[in-house]
Amino acid sequence: APSAISNSLIRRGRFQEAIAAAEHGRKLDPLSVNAQVTVGTACRAAGEYDRAIRELRRALEMGPPNNWVQFEIGVTLVAMGRPADAIRELEIAARPAQGHNSKVEAYLGYAYAAAGRAEDARRVLKELEAHRQDQYVSWFGIGLIHDALGERAPALAAVQRAFADHAVELAQFNQYPPFKTIASEPAFQAIMSQVGR
Repeated sequence: APSAISNSLIRRGRFQEAIAAAEHGRKLDPLSVNAQVTVGTACRAAGEYDRAIRELRRALEMGPPNNWVQFEIGVTLVAMGRPADAIRELEIAARPAQGHNSKVEAYLGYAYAAAGRAEDARRVLKELEAHRQDQYVSWFGIGLIHDALGERAPALAAVQRAFADHAVELAQFNQYPPFKTIASEPAFQAIMSQVGR
Protein backbone atom coordinates (compact mmCIF):
# COMPACT_ATOMS: atom_id res chain seq x y z
CA ALA A 1 0.00 0.00 0.00
CA PRO A 2 1.27 3.52 -0.76
CA SER A 3 0.93 4.54 2.90
CA ALA A 4 3.16 1.63 3.97
CA ILE A 5 5.72 2.59 1.32
CA SER A 6 5.61 6.24 2.41
CA ASN A 7 6.03 5.28 6.11
CA SER A 8 8.93 2.99 5.31
CA LEU A 9 10.67 5.84 3.40
CA ILE A 10 10.04 8.21 6.35
CA ARG A 11 11.71 5.75 8.73
CA ARG A 12 14.76 5.73 6.44
CA GLY A 13 14.85 9.54 6.33
CA ARG A 14 13.95 9.71 2.60
CA PHE A 15 11.34 12.41 3.04
CA GLN A 16 10.90 13.79 -0.48
CA GLU A 17 10.45 10.25 -1.83
CA ALA A 18 7.93 9.63 0.95
CA ILE A 19 5.92 12.69 -0.14
CA ALA A 20 6.07 11.51 -3.78
CA ALA A 21 4.85 8.01 -2.79
CA ALA A 22 2.02 9.54 -0.75
CA GLU A 23 0.99 11.82 -3.63
CA HIS A 24 0.98 8.81 -5.96
CA GLY A 25 -1.30 6.98 -3.52
CA ARG A 26 -3.66 9.95 -3.45
CA LYS A 27 -3.79 10.02 -7.28
CA LEU A 28 -4.86 6.36 -7.26
CA ASP A 29 -7.58 6.99 -4.65
CA PRO A 30 -8.48 10.71 -4.55
CA LEU A 31 -11.50 10.20 -2.24
CA SER A 32 -9.55 8.30 0.42
CA VAL A 33 -9.11 10.15 3.71
CA ASN A 34 -6.24 7.73 4.50
CA ALA A 35 -4.39 8.63 1.30
CA GLN A 36 -4.89 12.34 2.03
CA VAL A 37 -3.59 11.96 5.63
CA THR A 38 -0.53 10.08 4.35
CA VAL A 39 0.41 13.14 2.24
CA GLY A 40 0.05 15.33 5.34
CA THR A 41 2.14 13.11 7.61
CA ALA A 42 4.86 12.75 4.95
CA CYS A 43 5.01 16.57 4.68
CA ARG A 44 5.30 16.79 8.48
CA ALA A 45 8.15 14.27 8.54
CA ALA A 46 9.91 16.38 5.89
CA GLY A 47 9.53 19.48 8.08
CA GLU A 48 7.05 21.09 5.66
CA TYR A 49 4.71 21.96 8.51
CA ASP A 50 2.49 24.59 6.90
CA ARG A 51 1.77 22.30 3.97
CA ALA A 52 1.19 19.39 6.37
CA ILE A 53 -1.48 21.40 8.21
CA ARG A 54 -3.14 22.32 4.88
CA GLU A 55 -3.19 18.68 3.71
CA LEU A 56 -4.51 17.41 7.06
CA ARG A 57 -7.24 20.08 7.23
CA ARG A 58 -8.29 18.97 3.77
CA ALA A 59 -8.53 15.38 5.07
CA LEU A 60 -10.75 16.65 7.88
CA GLU A 61 -13.08 18.30 5.36
CA MET A 62 -13.35 15.10 3.28
CA GLY A 63 -15.52 13.11 5.61
CA PRO A 64 -17.35 12.88 8.92
CA PRO A 65 -15.54 14.08 12.08
CA ASN A 66 -12.37 12.04 12.46
CA ASN A 67 -10.43 11.87 15.74
CA TRP A 68 -7.39 10.38 14.05
CA VAL A 69 -7.06 13.28 11.57
CA GLN A 70 -7.60 15.75 14.42
CA PHE A 71 -4.82 13.98 16.34
CA GLU A 72 -2.41 14.27 13.38
CA ILE A 73 -3.13 18.02 13.18
CA GLY A 74 -2.38 18.32 16.92
CA VAL A 75 0.87 16.36 16.53
CA THR A 76 1.91 18.70 13.69
CA LEU A 77 1.18 21.82 15.80
CA VAL A 78 3.27 20.31 18.64
CA ALA A 79 6.13 19.80 16.15
CA MET A 80 5.75 23.46 15.11
CA GLY A 81 6.23 24.56 18.72
CA ARG A 82 2.60 25.67 19.03
CA PRO A 83 1.38 23.61 22.02
CA ALA A 84 -1.51 25.97 22.90
CA ASP A 85 -2.95 25.55 19.37
CA ALA A 86 -2.27 21.81 19.52
CA ILE A 87 -4.31 21.48 22.73
CA ARG A 88 -7.51 22.57 20.95
CA GLU A 89 -7.10 19.79 18.36
CA LEU A 90 -5.90 17.13 20.82
CA GLU A 91 -8.77 17.78 23.26
CA ILE A 92 -11.20 16.96 20.44
CA ALA A 93 -9.14 13.90 19.40
CA ALA A 94 -9.07 12.64 23.01
CA ARG A 95 -12.88 12.41 23.15
CA PRO A 96 -13.60 9.28 21.10
CA ALA A 97 -17.05 7.74 20.97
CA GLN A 98 -15.86 4.81 23.07
CA GLY A 99 -12.80 3.90 25.11
CA HIS A 100 -9.58 5.80 25.54
CA ASN A 101 -6.57 6.20 23.30
CA SER A 102 -3.54 6.47 25.54
CA LYS A 103 -1.32 7.74 22.70
CA VAL A 104 -3.66 10.69 22.09
CA GLU A 105 -3.92 11.35 25.84
CA ALA A 106 -0.12 11.26 26.24
CA TYR A 107 0.29 13.84 23.46
CA LEU A 108 -2.37 16.01 25.08
CA GLY A 109 -0.54 15.76 28.43
CA TYR A 110 2.71 16.74 26.73
CA ALA A 111 1.04 19.74 25.03
CA TYR A 112 -0.43 20.89 28.37
CA ALA A 113 3.01 20.68 30.00
CA ALA A 114 4.73 22.44 27.08
CA ALA A 115 2.09 25.20 27.20
CA GLY A 116 2.72 25.71 30.93
CA ARG A 117 -0.54 24.05 32.07
CA ALA A 118 1.12 21.79 34.65
CA GLU A 119 -2.05 20.96 36.57
CA ASP A 120 -3.79 19.71 33.41
CA ALA A 121 -0.70 17.69 32.48
CA ARG A 122 -0.70 16.01 35.91
CA ARG A 123 -4.41 15.21 35.54
CA VAL A 124 -3.59 13.38 32.28
CA LEU A 125 -0.78 11.47 34.02
CA LYS A 126 -3.32 10.27 36.63
CA GLU A 127 -5.73 9.19 33.88
CA LEU A 128 -3.01 7.26 32.05
CA GLU A 129 -2.09 5.55 35.32
CA ALA A 130 -5.75 4.52 35.77
CA HIS A 131 -5.98 3.18 32.18
CA ARG A 132 -2.93 1.00 32.75
CA GLN A 133 -5.20 -1.35 34.75
CA ASP A 134 -7.05 -2.46 31.60
CA GLN A 135 -4.99 -1.53 28.55
CA TYR A 136 -1.46 -1.02 27.26
CA VAL A 137 -0.13 2.43 28.15
CA SER A 138 3.34 3.23 26.82
CA TRP A 139 5.87 4.51 29.33
CA PHE A 140 7.37 6.63 26.53
CA GLY A 141 4.47 9.10 26.53
CA ILE A 142 4.52 9.26 30.33
CA GLY A 143 8.25 10.04 30.16
CA LEU A 144 7.63 12.84 27.67
CA ILE A 145 5.04 14.47 29.94
CA HIS A 146 7.34 14.32 33.00
CA ASP A 147 10.20 15.68 30.88
CA ALA A 148 8.08 18.62 29.66
CA LEU A 149 7.13 19.29 33.32
CA GLY A 150 10.84 19.44 34.18
CA GLU A 151 10.58 16.34 36.39
CA ARG A 152 13.93 14.65 35.86
CA ALA A 153 13.73 11.47 37.97
CA PRO A 154 10.24 10.29 36.90
CA ALA A 155 11.00 11.15 33.25
CA LEU A 156 14.16 9.05 33.31
CA ALA A 157 12.44 6.17 35.14
CA ALA A 158 9.64 6.14 32.55
CA VAL A 159 12.07 6.10 29.60
CA GLN A 160 13.99 3.24 31.22
CA ARG A 161 10.73 1.30 31.56
CA ALA A 162 9.83 2.11 27.94
CA PHE A 163 13.20 0.68 26.89
CA ALA A 164 12.66 -2.45 29.00
CA ASP A 165 9.20 -2.85 27.38
CA HIS A 166 10.66 -2.42 23.85
CA ALA A 167 8.26 0.51 23.34
CA VAL A 168 7.76 1.04 19.61
CA GLU A 169 8.23 4.82 19.98
CA LEU A 170 11.95 4.37 20.70
CA ALA A 171 12.45 3.11 17.14
CA GLN A 172 10.57 6.17 15.80
CA PHE A 173 12.19 8.55 18.26
CA ASN A 174 12.75 11.40 15.78
CA GLN A 175 9.01 11.54 15.05
CA TYR A 176 8.25 12.65 18.64
CA PRO A 177 8.93 15.89 20.53
CA PRO A 178 12.50 16.02 21.87
CA PHE A 179 13.29 15.25 25.49
CA LYS A 180 14.86 18.35 27.05
CA THR A 181 15.04 17.95 30.84
CA ILE A 182 16.85 14.59 30.70
CA ALA A 183 18.67 15.08 27.38
CA SER A 184 22.08 15.43 29.07
CA GLU A 185 21.57 12.55 31.54
CA PRO A 186 24.13 9.76 30.90
CA ALA A 187 21.44 7.09 31.52
CA PHE A 188 19.21 8.67 28.86
CA GLN A 189 22.10 8.95 26.38
CA ALA A 190 22.99 5.29 27.02
CA ILE A 191 19.45 4.22 26.07
CA MET A 192 19.51 6.41 22.97
CA SER A 193 22.80 4.91 21.82
CA GLN A 194 21.31 1.42 22.24
CA VAL A 195 18.26 2.24 20.12
CA GLY A 196 20.56 3.65 17.46
CA ARG A 197 19.63 7.33 17.76
